[in-house]
Amino acid sequence: MYLSMDTPDPAAPRERLINAPGVVVCASLLLLGAHLAFTISPAAMQEMVIERFALIPEKLGRTGVWGGGYDGPIAAATPFLSSALLHADWLHVSVNAGFLLAFGSPVARKLGEDVRGGCAWALLFALSVVAGSLVFVLLNPGFPGVVVGASGGTSGLMAAALLAGRNSSESVMFAREFWGFTLLFAVSNLILTLIAPALLGGGLAWEAHLGGYVAGACLMLALDRPHTAGFS
Repeated sequence: MYLSMDTPDPAAPRERLINAPGVVVCASLLLLGAHLAFTISPAAMQEMVIERFALIPEKLGRTGVWGGGYDGPIAAATPFLSSALLHADWLHVSVNAGFLLAFGSPVARKLGEDVRGGCAWALLFALSVVAGSLVFVLLNPGFPGVVVGASGGTSGLMAAALLAGRNSSESVMFAREFWGFTLLFAVSNLILTLIAPALLGGGLAWEAHLGGYVAGACLMLALDRPHTAGFS
């Protein structure tokens, strides 16, 4: 047993319970809150939300609402991003929220914890989600199932977090560590794709993970470039 005679300084700043940037915490809570709202909604409301906001590639090939398709280009484009707010169950959303905290925090610190940095972080996450959805649709045209989850965004944050660990993001793109982690990411996705149906009762959208990962790496390279003054 250790007894300390030191008295805490009431003026000293207190450590936060979750030591993560505010934008990352808010995004994680948004995922959890959206799933909570979905689970307590009536069945009819859940069906409407899935129909409008989940990614259903088959609907993209239909014409108009009466043909079972989307009501215009905006309605058709919305699920490419909004599907990140929907999850299959609490395990699914908890894993994504945990990954978001783990990998999103170093990215947010690298980009800056001010408003500008928070916007850059949100842009990286959102575009990684969209890229993951787009790759899935391109590789699975006419897929009749429902695709939900923020895994494309968290995959993008994984790649971005690895790039954020170095002073020069451009140099790490060609470093052995980056490609080693990328290989590990690919192998783990392959294994999970094979065992997910039996283990989780549903498929794994590795295509979305791939698209998000590549987009996250590219976006981190673009957003992390040093800004120089002057005109060209």
